[in-house]
Amino acid sequence: MHIKPISIDDRQRINDFIKSRWFSTEMVVGGEIVDMTKLEGFIAYENEEIVGLATYRIKDSECEIMSLDSLKENQGIGTAL
Repeated sequence: MHIKPISIDDRQRINDFIKSRWFSTEMVVGGEIVDMTKLEGFIAYENEEIVGLATYRIKDSECEIMSLDSLKENQGIGTAL
């Protein structure tokens, strides 16, 4: 498994991944609509396939995890992200 920060080149694949897992690219947090396609994060790859994704935002000097997805349970992907 290889983990790397989300780059501009990853955005379309990440957007498709988010839609497939969350059925939308928007999330409501505390009454605020957050566009998940614009969040920073990390991707877990295995054999060039996305096996996990973590997104976050920095707000008011705090880091908030917005999403954490792992396609394979009990393999340490979520922990690594």
